[in-house]
Amino acid sequence: MTSALAHWLQALPPVAGPQACIGLTVANCQSWPNDVAQWPAQYQERVILRLDHLDPESLALLGRLRNQHARQIAVWIDQPTEQDLNQMLALGFKTLAGPPEVACYGYDLVSYNHTRDWNNPKYWANPERWGVDHW
Repeated sequence: MTSALAHWLQALPPVAGPQACIGLTVANCQSWPNDVAQWPAQYQERVILRLDHLDPESLALLGRLRNQHARQIAVWIDQPTEQDLNQMLALGFKTLAGPPEVACYGYDLVSYNHTRDWNNPKYWANPERWGVDHW
């Protein structure tokens, strides 16, 4: 593990629940295989992922992690391209601080989708029906 990667891992905020790692080994972190079919059916507080590059298979892996396996995801990409930023933003990731020669991204379910002022009964046609009808 490079010193830059080790420094980046130490800079990640601590989490209270279980963590999993894919593509690297970290203390106090369960190691998951690269093969999605071999992942355990359990939810993690955070998954830390190291990728060589971002390809369509990696994007599908990130989508599955985000939707089914983790509340937080930290991603380190060794060989980033110009397109990576747009693809990661489209998945709801934000850029994280890291060395300039790599790309670092993070996803946190809690801060992903902020509450909007208009999304309440006051701005609906029939506020008395808020939370009653589900169609």
